[in-house]
Amino acid sequence: MPSLTPPASLPACTHTFGPGQARDPDLEVLLTDGLGSFSLSSVAGVPTRCYSALNVSERPPVERFAHLVAPLEVLTLPDGQERTLHALEIGPGTFEGGGLEVLTGVTLRDLLPEREQFWRGVQVRRRAFMPRGSGTVAYLYDVVSREAVTLTLG
Repeated sequence: MPSLTPPASLPACTHTFGPGQARDPDLEVLLTDGLGSFSLSSVAGVPTRCYSALNVSERPPVERFAHLVAPLEVLTLPDGQERTLHALEIGPGTFEGGGLEVLTGVTLRDLLPEREQFWRGVQVRRRAFMPRGSGTVAYLYDVVSREAVTLTLG
């Protein structure tokens, strides 16, 4: 009789976007917690709609509140040079922040976005997910650099 036990781990479903594709504001990713809260942005992490944000629902599916539009990320090198890693669309095709200029690509791994940026020898990867039932979006950062650098979130 065949076993009904699922395999220990299933291979991840991945789709990779190069820098040009990843900058397309029409490519969006929706993260949900299963209880009515959601986070919406472009695959590059740019909020492009009036309801792009971490929207938490106090009483699903009504009474949603936008708690965080996007983290403001600044990378600082030891010599004091700074680079913003975020980008906010402040008008059609007009962005604040230099994050898109240093974007090297985005990978959707099991529909969860992993944004990669590279600037002055420093690689920054940001993964985002929403734990089930949490009303929270979590950002995990990996910074690879030969020197000590500072990544500030605001």
